[in-house]
Amino acid sequence: MSGPPCDEVWVERQIQEGLLDEFPPMGVGRRVPEEYFTRFQDVFPWSFLYVWRRFGFEGFGEGRFWITDPLQWQPVVDTWLDGVEIPFEDQRWYCVARTAMGSMSLWGEKSGPALEVMPILGRLYPSFGAAKSMSNPVERDRSGCLVFASPEIDDFIDVPTGEDLVDVVVGRLGAVSADEVFGFVPAFFFTGRMEAQLATIENAEAHLIFLAETGRVEVMPDLIAENWEYLGAFLAEHDSAGDFRE
Repeated sequence: MSGPPCDEVWVERQIQEGLLDEFPPMGVGRRVPEEYFTRFQDVFPWSFLYVWRRFGFEGFGEGRFWITDPLQWQPVVDTWLDGVEIPFEDQRWYCVARTAMGSMSLWGEKSGPALEVMPILGRLYPSFGAAKSMSNPVERDRSGCLVFASPEIDDFIDVPTGEDLVDVVVGRLGAVSADEVFGFVPAFFFTGRMEAQLATIENAEAHLIFLAETGRVEVMPDLIAENWEYLGAFLAEHDSAGDFRE
């Protein structure tokens, strides 16, 4: 794979440009227990563990993004995946990061950062590209950093105002803590109303498990993977024609 090596300088640059410049740390991070580094040394690449040691289980951007304790969040993950057929080989999945509204970035022991869970909508999003990249050592090393440096952020819109939903809710309720999420009451799947006025601060584990057990869980198609042959031919054709060159 071309490009610079995945060293500490590269990781620090990605974290600064992709995360810290937009979402400053809250300064409330809990230190990662030392035994975690031994337990997960064969699950997560070194760049991932580097971020753990650098920040701990920290929140960023007034709670819009959190590095999560995978063991603490295991009951939530297990509930969301229970009985659901996902298009990967059998493995354990860990929640490694999450948003203010509880969307979770999952890392599989074999497939890496290949699954996103969006509880508000009851959807799971697999990424075959992310799973495939785990066979490339350099890409795997980089992915451990990029799961934090390219954070999944809630992009819901408050329908009555047209403004960013989380911005409105943070302005009204303040930031969520490490064990809290913003949730709609009643839940969105009951009302279909994406309105900031319905949002409250909820216990993260209890609320997300409630959504998994009460609503419908849907595995969404990976559109890039399904259309890769077409996209590859399209990119090759236009690249040969010089369309992507300066």
